[in-house]
Amino acid sequence: MADERLSGRYILITGGGGGIGSALAEGVTASGAAVFLADVDPDAAERTASVVAARGWAGCDVRDPAAVENIIDAAYRLGGPIDGLIAAHGLSTYVPFLELSLEEWNRIVSVNLTGTFLVGQTVARHMVDHGIRGAIVNIASTLGWVGAPNRVHYLASKGGVNLLTRGMALDLASQRIRVNAIGPGAIVTEMTRPRWDDPRMLAATNARTPWGRMGQPHELVGAAVYLLSEEASFTTGTTLYVDGGWTAQ
Repeated sequence: MADERLSGRYILITGGGGGIGSALAEGVTASGAAVFLADVDPDAAERTASVVAARGWAGCDVRDPAAVENIIDAAYRLGGPIDGLIAAHGLSTYVPFLELSLEEWNRIVSVNLTGTFLVGQTVARHMVDHGIRGAIVNIASTLGWVGAPNRVHYLASKGGVNLLTRGMALDLASQRIRVNAIGPGAIVTEMTRPRWDDPRMLAATNARTPWGRMGQPHELVGAAVYLLSEEASFTTGTTLYVDGGWTAQ
């Protein structure tokens, strides 16, 4: 039986060319949604768009307010009002705290946190302007809840996404726009290659995860479909961790 929980929905996905964003694009379209994909790498966005038959795609630097406005306008022209957002863009690097430059701090925080704010605010304004009771899903991380070495810039950015999500949910409740986050654990993507490509780091990650392995991007689809769908009609302001038990211990 076909999954039609998102039938008739039109969802913008930032980071739609990447591992998690691409998997979520495939998952939500399989549940009946139409999508518009944005990514800092327009070629990656185009590749995913061809797989999922997206309404459209575009390159976008989420740190640039004008670029964000442009993708909302483009998505609207191609598919009408947007009623769902998955903010799946993100960056991560490994740098010891004492060696972390201000430039690298700003680079990670500006994409992961400021970019999520800009995209969320712009889409929410679009929803309000069109009278849409929509749903926003931010991609946070287990490392927005627990610490890890050599990652303070990433930890701060994703911890910020968790609280940004809660604040957005409160401010947008009167507009009946739900805002939640997914907190992935260690997921096999190109961004996490340093973790799974190093045997010692992979062994440590698997040992730290009660499920005993890293997750796959498609294992986040169920959470995203739920949070975007009417099944989550009373769910807002929360982070749903999909992490193999990482945050349970």
